Amino acid sequence: MADVKIKNFDEILTEFDAKLVEYGSQITNRQSGGAYDLIIRIFSLMLSDAYQVILDALDQGFVSSATGDFLDLHATAVGLTRDPSTKAKKEFILKRDSTTGVLLINIGDVTKTPILPNRGQLRWLTIENEDPALAGFAGQFDDGIGEITIFFEADDPGSQYNNMEELLGRPGEEIEMEIESGLSGVDEITSTGQDSFAGTDAETDEELRERIIGRWAELARGATRLAYINFAKDADPRVADANAFKGTAATDVRIILSGEAGNRDLSALIGIKVFPLDNFDSLYTDDGLITGDERPFGIAIHEYIRDRAPLTDFIFLESVVEVPTDIDVDILVADGFDEDDTKDLLETRETALFILDTTIKDVDPLEVGEKLRFSEITRILNDTPGIEDFTVNDPSQAGVTPDPNEALSLGTITVGDL
Repeated sequence: MADVKIKNFDEILTEFDAKLVEYGSQITNRQSGGAYDLIIRIFSLMLSDAYQVILDALDQGFVSSATGDFLDLHATAVGLTRDPSTKAKKEFILKRDSTTGVLLINIGDVTKTPILPNRGQLRWLTIENEDPALAGFAGQFDDGIGEITIFFEADDPGSQYNNMEELLGRPGEEIEMEIESGLSGVDEITSTGQDSFAGTDAETDEELRERIIGRWAELARGATRLAYINFAKDADPRVADANAFKGTAATDVRIILSGEAGNRDLSALIGIKVFPLDNFDSLYTDDGLITGDERPFGIAIHEYIRDRAPLTDFIFLESVVEVPTDIDVDILVADGFDEDDTKDLLETRETALFILDTTIKDVDPLEVGEKLRFSEITRILNDTPGIEDFTVNDPSQAGVTPDPNEALSLGTITVGDL
């Protein structure tokens, strides 16, 4: 903003008076408090306010100086939203003196802490129990039971509800709570001494600004095939190989994930195909499960790539499809070499095309979507000690070409006599 000339009230007032004189004003009474003086002061004040509005608007137009709702608009433009504050959840121990009969605990009953340093008393409310049998209630004392543990939720979002035991100098210990309303039949409530789910504060302007700037710094990198492949590998160590290519629509990007050669299938880990229009949070329960299956790690990979991809790209994750591939060759073993040992060595070297073998230094496993070239088979034959001559029966001289979502895997290797 250094290049924008903003005039303050005194500068405007002085210039206003000078311009009137310059333009031949016939006003002679310019004393303080007079009509002329009051009028130019009012106009000067209004103009200085307008200058400030312009300055503020200019500040909000740049990520580096925008704040609040204006910064949220900048975030929306690059596909980000401010992380909201969340409410803490904590388990409390409820006790009753009389253990006769069943006692149901209602939702919304309130307990509060002792007075906490700099925080006062914090209110906690009972929430619905996760057990379907207790739907509509926070918990239940069965007949003969005098103690249960149930979840409470903080009355307000934020981190001020965290670590209340530490604030009282009693980390990890139980703290007796006060009953404010409800909880009929309960005689004592104590904390369990530990936070179950910590509350979080809303993302600050500084934190969101840093993410926005980082987002712009990464946008261009996601436009290339190799960038997407590297993003997938960086997202999770179990992804040893990947491929990326355009999908059906112009903005679709299909990313194929693979484990190491010989153990490529990652379908059990991905679980489902995911893409930006899905609301991931709505797919899962609080314990991270969907229809009994563990939350697929593909969600985390997708979110990692999504944060680095161009805004217009729709990301689809899939596990590689393996295509068994046979190799059939006949060889003539040179004099002085053991025939069985030579054939075994050749089979080992050809197998290294499909299964990672760190002992074979000159043969690399085929990547996802990579063609098995006839020339690569003949190179391995030529470089294998003891082979004097050979014929390749299968594959043909055109080689074997997989689709972009496929990887060639080990079928049958046959080594005959020439």
